Amino acid sequence: MTSLSYRVLIVDDELPIRKLLKGFLKLSGHECVAASNGVEALRELSKCSSTFDAVVTDVVMPEMDGIALVQEISQKYPDLPVMVMTGFSDKFSAQKAINAGASEFIKKPFSITEFSFRLNKMIQNHKDMKRTVQKQRGEGGP
Repeated sequence: MTSLSYRVLIVDDELPIRKLLKGFLKLSGHECVAASNGVEALRELSKCSSTFDAVVTDVVMPEMDGIALVQEISQKYPDLPVMVMTGFSDKFSAQKAINAGASEFIKKPFSITEFSFRLNKMIQNHKDMKRTVQKQRGEGGP
């Protein structure tokens, strides 16, 4: 049996990062869509947000930065978990991301192993939490 397959939106203004993450996710059996900034990401999400399992976004980007994107996603798509990645070591970056609504934070440079672990953990935690809420509301099955 194959492992779970996810559909992930990668948002980063640096083409090499987008290509690296997209390639890794595809090799891992996941589907990936890429955007170069927050405006493009929101355009992709507006097409069909329910088909995405997660968003991974950089912080510093032109047009709309990652923190603004996280805030928009939190408001428009509250059931979509977001991982924020940044190359800046500002100790407040993680707290800003979490306060904006991010589910996970990772500092560049990171290993593919760490990225994979954090992404899978974030998606699974989100799905588990959603199932728990549904059960509490009586929406879940047996």
